Amino acid sequence: GNHEQRARLLFNIYDTRNVGYLDKDRLGRFLSVVYDDKIRENPGAMRMLAKLYSGVARHGELDVDEFVARVVFDGRNLVTKWIQLVAAAFLERPHPHVSALESFYNPSLDVQSLARQYDARPEQVMVLGQRFH
Repeated sequence: GNHEQRARLLFNIYDTRNVGYLDKDRLGRFLSVVYDDKIRENPGAMRMLAKLYSGVARHGELDVDEFVARVVFDGRNLVTKWIQLVAAAFLERPHPHVSALESFYNPSLDVQSLARQYDARPEQVMVLGQRFH
């Protein structure tokens, strides 16, 4: 999706209490869990978090519109980096070698072939396959 859609999705992930805003301390704790407490030890990360919350309408709280306007999806920002990595892992296309292998080995086609070869129903072949795996 576009920047706004991604930012709103991320906001909803962070807004675990569904209150319509992100508390700075809670977001810091969330990121500490994601990054295994390394964020609290990283002065740059703490500055980034402070910058995200600087000049907000309510001190220490970001509403969705402020979050959308301020969040950056550049691959370096710790607020967004983790979700970009997760999304890339889910959305990336399989490696060409995996696609080639899948074109030669397709279990459902093998079941059909074995059923024809041994004059059996595909369900019978599947049951036998489950028994021996």
